[in-house]
Amino acid sequence: MIEIDKEKCTSCGKCAEVCPSGIIESERVNGKRRVYVAHPDWCNLCGHCMAVCAPRAITHELLSYDDFEELGDLDVSPDSMKRLLLARRSVRRYKPEPVPDDAVAELIEVATHAGTGGNNQSVGFMVIRDAALIQRLEDAVLDVLWNTGVKFMGNK
Repeated sequence: MIEIDKEKCTSCGKCAEVCPSGIIESERVNGKRRVYVAHPDWCNLCGHCMAVCAPRAITHELLSYDDFEELGDLDVSPDSMKRLLLARRSVRRYKPEPVPDDAVAELIEVATHAGTGGNNQSVGFMVIRDAALIQRLEDAVLDVLWNTGVKFMGNK
């Protein structure tokens, strides 16, 4: 359950501004801003509200402030962002060596913080290490793509 500690809250309203689900709202009452949890059941655990709450007034039983990485001062210019985006590459050929379990676990943990469509956070992960199964899945995907008219995926 999401809660706002009224003793810590400065009523800045940033949490209400960033909440993608409209859980937290703010209103003016007698000239003062009041921030409150309007729809606690709508929370999708994105953590946006907690990430912008400097006094750490927002708590959720399933989230911890320890889960958030402090960004500090970032100097991201349009040019550096352009270079980053243009340098990104997709990998389609992988090394045969298995990825260590601790590396897989760390990557999955980081990936859970990636954005999702509509911020619905309905992503799950499955780690498959069986080479034969991976090949069968690849073949099945190519069959579906080929049969739906996506014929640029290589030789069939």
